[in-house]
Amino acid sequence: MVKAKKLFCVAAAVFMMISLASCRNGGTDQKNDGESKTETSSKNMSDVDLTVMSSTMVYSEVYNMLTYPEEYIGRNITMKGLYAKDESAYNGNVYHFCIISDATACCAQGIEFILKPDELYPDSGEEFTVSGVFETYYEDTAMYCHLNNAVIVKK
Repeated sequence: MVKAKKLFCVAAAVFMMISLASCRNGGTDQKNDGESKTETSSKNMSDVDLTVMSSTMVYSEVYNMLTYPEEYIGRNITMKGLYAKDESAYNGNVYHFCIISDATACCAQGIEFILKPDELYPDSGEEFTVSGVFETYYEDTAMYCHLNNAVIVKK
């Protein structure tokens, strides 16, 4: 029963994450002819370690990342959460997420991440810590956020 509840929570979190993963881009859609593009910035380059924050602060910080991505571009982000992946029915791409719940575990948000080529992805639903560089990219006309060149942090 506990495993089924955990699996349901991860599936619900993935659904919510996919619907919320698109980063705000100031109300302007930019056409990119279907290619992905990465933006970087040197503004405010301090690291953000979500693993040392309270669950309420973590949830708030992730919300800010998704709402104001320009404030986080180029910063190294470390976060702890549950692993989930999803394959897009639209383009067949596989996306990997770190899902983070709020303090009451009723709501979840997540950040997409791409591991370095020599890294192995965790098992579905497994708790893990990941660290990578926050970037934005475009697919079609939508801007998305992810941690690029990420590594699984060993415990």
